[in-house]
Amino acid sequence: MDNMGWILMNKRILLFLVFAMVTLFFCGCGIKVVSQQKQANIILNELIVALENEDAEAIKSMLAADLTVSSESIDDEIQDALELFDGKVISYDKLETVSGGESFDNGALTYSRISNGHTEKIVTDTDTYKMSFSAILINKKKKTQEGLWQICIENSNGNYVIIGSNNFDFNWNS
Repeated sequence: MDNMGWILMNKRILLFLVFAMVTLFFCGCGIKVVSQQKQANIILNELIVALENEDAEAIKSMLAADLTVSSESIDDEIQDALELFDGKVISYDKLETVSGGESFDNGALTYSRISNGHTEKIVTDTDTYKMSFSAILINKKKKTQEGLWQICIENSNGNYVIIGSNNFDFNWNS
């Protein structure tokens, strides 16, 4: 093989390797986004079922343990949300986009959060609602932070309830 043939073969190999790395990079990113979006839609469904069934304990069990222990008003906030949310669910829009973040340690997922799962339309037989929530899905360093840490529900009249404190300070690095 002459020098020109060797150079062409090396360029083809290099081009193939670059293409393979780019493909793997984009596939990896897509998996993460789909995973968090899927988890957020599961949470949304569980919240809607709990609200429709007026199940305060189901909602409380979805909250982060650190939040339920530190908040003296959490039971009242849940009760307020159950009073605001009225009727049987007819339909609702799934979450389309979810913001969040993840951390890895030596290739293992150690932290995952949803910063804003939001739906504009939950229709019941009596009203229409918006809902957003934030959650820590995984925190290997502090399991008591795993769970929902804020839920906001708003009806068509603009009345809303927030479950969880706006000022609750999670240490994102612990």
